[in-house]
Amino acid sequence: KGGSIRVALWNKKENFTTGNTYRYTVFDVTNKKTADVSFYGLIPGEKVSIFIHQDLNKNEKLDRNISGMPKEPHQFGNNSRHALRKAKYKETLVEIGTKTTMHQLKF
Repeated sequence: KGGSIRVALWNKKENFTTGNTYRYTVFDVTNKKTADVSFYGLIPGEKVSIFIHQDLNKNEKLDRNISGMPKEPHQFGNNSRHALRKAKYKETLVEIGTKTTMHQLKF
C-alpha cells in the first residue's frame, strides 16, 4: 500500500491524541509485513499510550471520512481500536519493562 508508518507515544492523559507527544517517529513502508520500532530513554515501569498509523498518502495526518471515522490503517496500544468510538487513554497504556519491551500491534 505504501506511504509511511507514524508511531506516537503519550505519557499524559491530557496530551492523548494531540500533537504534544512524548515520543514520536516516522519511517517509510517497506515490502516487509512487520517492522521493529525502538524508543530509547523510556523509564522502566512507566506506562505509555501507543498509537500507530499508516499514512498512505504521506500528508502527515490520519485521514478521516465525512463522518469522522479514520480512512487509513491505524491501531492503539493493546490493540484497543474500537469501531464506533475513539479508544480511551487507559485502554491504550502499556508498561515499559526493565529490558526490551515488545508490543505487537495489528492494523
